[in-house]
Order: sequence, then structure tokens, then C-alpha cells
Amino acid sequence: MLAVYVQNGTALERFPIEPGTELPDAAVWIDLVTPTVQEDRLVESLLGIAVPTREEMQEIELSSRLYEEGGATFMTATILSHTDSDDVVISPITFIVFGNRLITVRYEDPRTFGAYTARGQRVGIACPSAGGIAVGLLEASIERLADVLER
Repeated sequence: MLAVYVQNGTALERFPIEPGTELPDAAVWIDLVTPTVQEDRLVESLLGIAVPTREEMQEIELSSRLYEEGGATFMTATILSHTDSDDVVISPITFIVFGNRLITVRYEDPRTFGAYTARGQRVGIACPSAGGIAVGLLEASIERLADVLER
């Protein structure tokens, strides 16, 4: 699934995007959730950067989780999903900051992403920039991990 969010003041609005559609200037976050090959290619063609595959994300060495390539900064974090069940999943999520845009690539759907997005659409976010959204998502994930450890 490919979701594009545009900035409207401090709020995030989801913007529908199809092949052949231009990426709006106000697009601040592109979220790829279990992306298809076509969605990967669409984002790569719109931005001119390589989107890492699931295999590349899983095989990345700890020392290589933060790097720059083609003017973009890539960071792969290991995040917990399904924390309310006995089947907790640990999966990599790649955060790419490219200009004024954040691209996230993930193959699980941590609850924190949905909560952050809903809050951003409803009441806005503190720092509606690519880096601010990345920090907000990481902060929400850390808070969730703290809750899980406390429980």
C-alpha cells in the first residue's frame, strides 16, 4: 500500500496517488506498507532514489543502518509490532529523508504508525517536516516499547 500525506498547516492530509500522477509539492510523507513492485518503482521514478527491498532491509548490518546515498539519508530501525499478542514481531523499518520529504518502507504495521497518522490528521503534529515526522514516529515507537516493557 502506498499512502502520501500532504501538509495542511500542521495537519496531515492523505493524498490519493496513482501512476501518472504528479507528487504534490506539499507532500511531506510517503508511507510504503508492504509495497508492490509497481509501488516501489512509482516512488523511485517520482523521487529518483532507490527504495530498499525487504531483503536489503533485513540483511543490513548494524554498522550500516544509517547512511547517505544520492542526496538522501537512510536509517533502518528495528521496531516491534503485534505487541498486544503473544506473537510479537520484530521487523525493520526504513526511514528515508530526501529533501523536504520522508519516505517510510515497512512490511509490518506497528500500532504506533496508525496512532501517529490519526493524531496528525485530527489535531496536527508538532513539527510538520520530514525530519519532524520521522522523530515523531520513532518517539511514538519508543513510548510504545516502554509501555510493553512496563507491562
